[in-house]
Amino acid sequence: MKIAVICAYAQAYNTGMLSVDLSALSVMRRTFGKGVKVDFFTVEDDHDAGRVGSIHLKYSKLSNVSQLSGYDRILLWGDFLANGFYHRRDLMSRFKSREGDGFKPSLRKAVNLLLMRDLPDSMLKRTICFGGSLFGNALEDELDNTYIESIRRLYSGSRLVLTRDPMSAFYAQRYSGWCLNDPLGVDAAWLLQPFDDIAWNESREKSQNSLRIGLSFGRGLTKNDDSLGVLNRFSETLLKNLPGCVEDIGWLKANRSNPLAGLLKKLGTVGEMDLIITDTYHCAINAWREGTPALCIGRGADMTYGTLSEKKKELVYTSVNARDYYLFYENIRENPVQYAEKILSAIPGFIQGSGRVRDSFLKASIASGNRLADALI
Repeated sequence: MKIAVICAYAQAYNTGMLSVDLSALSVMRRTFGKGVKVDFFTVEDDHDAGRVGSIHLKYSKLSNVSQLSGYDRILLWGDFLANGFYHRRDLMSRFKSREGDGFKPSLRKAVNLLLMRDLPDSMLKRTICFGGSLFGNALEDELDNTYIESIRRLYSGSRLVLTRDPMSAFYAQRYSGWCLNDPLGVDAAWLLQPFDDIAWNESREKSQNSLRIGLSFGRGLTKNDDSLGVLNRFSETLLKNLPGCVEDIGWLKANRSNPLAGLLKKLGTVGEMDLIITDTYHCAINAWREGTPALCIGRGADMTYGTLSEKKKELVYTSVNARDYYLFYENIRENPVQYAEKILSAIPGFIQGSGRVRDSFLKASIASGNRLADALI
């Protein structure tokens, strides 16, 4: 079996995106064994995310759909690959940075590849779209006939379409012409499990004698106004009241010499914690999967545009009724110290009551993983 996995470009070796990409290899090995050949592509640059044992995570640039002709399955894997806003903002910014004012032909070619516009129907039938997100699409995308026609062909002709959140599932259903069979899936990172030489939790044990709380801030939310200062005051209160129990887990600090090894180390750390408090989407997802409840902080009054939209966090927590674990930044901002003290008193309940939430996440991921496995075979 030979499988092509098309991913978003993990700029600066984004830890969360690497967990999404590694999950694809994890799924393929569980489904087909070591004999499966999996090649990773992005529409931007060749790059190397490092090696651990026999596993080498590297990416080739996809320049033409002809590169996909020899593959049994083609996976459009995770993130915002079909999202119009991603094309117009993230991709455009990076292509312009690389190529200057003459970037438009390259950008157009990249978007065509992500939407599989030139892929023959016979190959489109081998294509799976998994874990994507469309909730950030704007009216501009709805009025773009070329985009709408392309995504309708992609979704109606693919072997399987599963998005990562309920709003995106509705968009996918509408774009496909209402022909999809229940397109609600999960974020691809939920499917990551140890395999081959990839392990991070073999000897892990949560401490029985002391509480360990991991913090990670600095993604999305803290790019605006005084948010980082507010969260610092919030964190300082936790540190003061729980000396030696609260630590920065370094989720956003990339190991540039070997990003894959860095990811595994962070996954191990996340699993050792009793509780994670973060403003970072994939930090929260990976924590829940590893058995660590995660309080996720997000802005309530936020537009749904963009890959760093606060809404993606709220959507995933709401989808499994984990609202008690979702903290609105506006409430913290009113009085960070007082809010931290409120959280301190609730920590035992958060930890003890997390089983129901994790079970809901796991049931959804198992169901989506089974559907994916059926489509792969």
